[in-house]
Amino acid sequence: MKIYFINSVTRKITYNPIKKEALGGTQIAMFNLAEELSNRGHEVKIFCNCLGSEGIYDGIEYLITNKIISYSKEKPADILICVASESILRTKINAKKIVLWIHNDYSPYLNNEIPDMAEKISAYMCLKADKIVAVSNWQKDFVSKIFHIPNNHIKVIGNGVKKYHHDNIQKIKNRLIYISAPDRGLDILLTIFPELKKEFEDLELHIYSGFSTWGKNDLFHIELEKEIFQKAIQDSVFLHKPIPNEELSEKLKESYLMVYPNHSSDHTYFFGETFGLSVVEAQINGVPVISTKRGALSETIDNNHSGFLIEENNFSDNYRSELIEKNKLLLKNQEKYDVFSKNAIDFSSQFEIKNIANKWETFFEELINEKESTKSNSPTLISKYPEPEVSIVMPVYNRAKNLIHVLSALTKQTFKNFEVVIVDDGSTDNTKEVINSFRDKLNIRYSYAGENKGFRAARARNIGLSKVRGWLIIFLDSDIVTPSSYIDEHIKIHKKYDRILVDSFVYRMKEYKEEELGLIPEEYIPKYKDILNDDIKYEFNIFDRGYPIEEGYFLDSNSLSIKKEHIIEEGFDESFIGWGHEDTELGYRFASKNFGFVFIKENCESYHIFHYVSPEKDNETKVNWKRLTKKYDLNSWYNPLPKIVVDGMVNIINIEPEKYGLFCNIVNSRLEIKVGDKIDGHFPLINFKF
Repeated sequence: MKIYFINSVTRKITYNPIKKEALGGTQIAMFNLAEELSNRGHEVKIFCNCLGSEGIYDGIEYLITNKIISYSKEKPADILICVASESILRTKINAKKIVLWIHNDYSPYLNNEIPDMAEKISAYMCLKADKIVAVSNWQKDFVSKIFHIPNNHIKVIGNGVKKYHHDNIQKIKNRLIYISAPDRGLDILLTIFPELKKEFEDLELHIYSGFSTWGKNDLFHIELEKEIFQKAIQDSVFLHKPIPNEELSEKLKESYLMVYPNHSSDHTYFFGETFGLSVVEAQINGVPVISTKRGALSETIDNNHSGFLIEENNFSDNYRSELIEKNKLLLKNQEKYDVFSKNAIDFSSQFEIKNIANKWETFFEELINEKESTKSNSPTLISKYPEPEVSIVMPVYNRAKNLIHVLSALTKQTFKNFEVVIVDDGSTDNTKEVINSFRDKLNIRYSYAGENKGFRAARARNIGLSKVRGWLIIFLDSDIVTPSSYIDEHIKIHKKYDRILVDSFVYRMKEYKEEELGLIPEEYIPKYKDILNDDIKYEFNIFDRGYPIEEGYFLDSNSLSIKKEHIIEEGFDESFIGWGHEDTELGYRFASKNFGFVFIKENCESYHIFHYVSPEKDNETKVNWKRLTKKYDLNSWYNPLPKIVVDGMVNIINIEPEKYGLFCNIVNSRLEIKVGDKIDGHFPLINFKF
């Protein structure tokens, strides 16, 4: 058979990668299967990001991804396997049968998140793929529930591992190993390790981990990895770079236990192991695994025989106590350990690549000879939300009480096609429950930014920026209640002018009052004017202009909009930590790029819910001001649009003086002239009442 694999991951793949590079489980499984099928006489080609390394290696031809369409026209595949690449199904590829081999848990689409994309993915799966192959029963059920996939359209075949043979390698007693992604339990292991070390003096922990294995080398993953690895700086903990699979197998052979306190990771959208290739690789090398009873790990670890699966709630004291006890049990009892080690080898043998390849070949024959297709004739999942035009980015931290009113106001917007990207900076209240309660009313995407480490608005907004999909981005704080025309007014001004940033008017509550809080601004503002202060920028008369001005130092980020094309590569300066001036910095930066700034009031007046302010605010603001002045070489505080007071005689034109009881058009008056006012020989008369 002609079997083509296509994998659209962006990380660079060189020739014969499984022997040369550290790879994630999906890539290892793909290369293992491709090599085994090639050895069995099938014509195998892999289309991937191998630019500069195309060629035939060990009987497999490597081709660059974008050649698949033209190549398949001349040489159609019998079976095309799209490896974790459902978007490939959009294209017209010539093959007798097309298989979508899924590996991810698709957790970004849980709880009705990104519903329009979920609808598209469901359509690819049900209407385009001849069959879906899941790697575990847990994944099959999980994905079926999210995308409404018919049961007969999904086949389950586990991933295959190689069993490498190494000579004269002996297990080193009391050597623990961790070989998964950094954010899937390493933090817990590093927390309990010192307690284990007290009881076992020669205990060692060897870590082979890093996001680079998956090609995740962006700033966010680098910082997250650094934060986790910082905890590894302790006695008898050895941090290694990820290594190729065969070398890793050698390290596993000499290891005693794999400890993997697997947990979800909201900030990297990992919910649960769909298979757990690393735990199978450990067991096939005789290493018992201590992990968590979640995801597909119940299928790849024989609980109480080849390892232990602890009931989750990983961050509880009970979980950590049991994790410690299970380690002690196998570290102290040699006889029990030997039984578990043998069981691990026996149990994992079902996943040896030769056994898995047998299942694939049987599946190929069944698929080619299938008399009735399991494809759907129409979409099985219909989203209530279209692809958003506007993205609202909202950082939150322990503001559940206010968030209810803010989100409620957004449900009343006259413009409906928007998403709310909420970035949670480590809330400990019921923020997530409040968010989930609005999912049937708003298109919400939730992102967890990790444990709170102080006020990090710039970082939170940048995380939100990485998720947005609208052409217009609105940065809205989690304590701003907006009127129904709010989004419409921001859109209107952006369609009128290009290369602008837009701020809208916000009243600030002087004190917290529960009474009628959450009432729409159109009703609340006139009713409670006595407890509301005008926008702090109001005195400079910039909201009545309606056209772009140059003064970027007026910029606020609590109710700010800008086109995605202008901000997506820029973002906020994350060196501004704590309160203040991350938005002022943005204003200075965009002013230097000749952007204009428009301040609007009519039809979009909002109000800011009063809340407690940290006593550190003033100090943090001073620190950030120093950072700003240094960055832009400022010698003094910015000089906001000055007003000039003028006393004297004014000539009033275009009126009949007698009509107003005047003798002539010349009157004595007191005027305020603002920089930017147009003067054509006569002073403008301001606030003069006839």
